[in-house]
Amino acid sequence: MKKLILSLAFIGFSTFSMAQQGTVNSDSKMQKRAERQQAHLEKMKQELGLNDAQVAKINDLRAREASVRKSKMEAHKADKKALMENHDKEMKTILSPEQYDKWQAKRLEKKKEIKEKMRSKRKHAPSNM
Repeated sequence: MKKLILSLAFIGFSTFSMAQQGTVNSDSKMQKRAERQQAHLEKMKQELGLNDAQVAKINDLRAREASVRKSKMEAHKADKKALMENHDKEMKTILSPEQYDKWQAKRLEKKKEIKEKMRSKRKHAPSNM
């Protein structure tokens, strides 16, 4: 228990010092998520009177569910990519070469606009830190 508290304190201090430097990356986000999950599990342990075996089983359950979610997300990405490739092939047969080139250029332009819009939203979004 002492080790857990000390490690949480160390992680919290590390996260606080990184936040003060203004650096936010995926590692710190993952670390914060892990901290929140650990704190939630500790709260459940206290409120429900869970033993260590139950806590371990809950952790295993969460890991399995995360794995399933990740594989579903990867499958969805693959399906989406295949659908887009098929759409592109069909458009190529429908349009003339000049029309197809123009259509592709417009698609790329639209993609860039969306990317810029999302980037500007992230810059102006209020920070939760």
